[in-house]
Amino acid sequence: MIERNEKMKIRKLNSYKLFCFLIFNVLSSCGNKECEVQQIDKAIFNPINIKGDFIMVNQKDEIDTLKIEEFYEEFEKIQKRSLMVHQDCGHFFYYVYKFKGETISMDLEKNETKFIFKVTSLHMSNQYEINNSSKNFDKLLVTNGENCDESLFNKIVTKNFKVNYFLMKNGDKWIPKKFIQRKEIKY
Repeated sequence: MIERNEKMKIRKLNSYKLFCFLIFNVLSSCGNKECEVQQIDKAIFNPINIKGDFIMVNQKDEIDTLKIEEFYEEFEKIQKRSLMVHQDCGHFFYYVYKFKGETISMDLEKNETKFIFKVTSLHMSNQYEINNSSKNFDKLLVTNGENCDESLFNKIVTKNFKVNYFLMKNGDKWIPKKFIQRKEIKY
């Protein structure tokens, strides 16, 4: 009987040692790393130029507003990785507009190697990657919605990380004519 109790104690001790070893390995694999990422230069992207509403005009001289709904900015120089957290380094912008009840969201991220710009609306999305050393930020980037019957948009065309114009399913082309800066936006 004593021998059996001792075997049980040894098994429990071995199980405890194994548990401690596993916990130690898991915790030691988690960590933080400082990155070499820099903030986005204001000459490339200035959030003041998008934190507001755009007065849009179409070819029929009709006027409507592309209204900013949300804006978010974060700059993170420390990469964090653990079982519960995965946070990359970078400078991040997220902004959402509404036009005629439909949402257009844009994400801009700069990491250590490239810019990633994503445009999303109902059933349409496109992601563009631009090398950090590139100076080609002013080319037109097109997000197509031709295959989505539910969207009002046929194409959303951006330039310099903001809306340049969009084409609607009814053939209207809406161009921003005036920008009205807003101070208070949801975050």
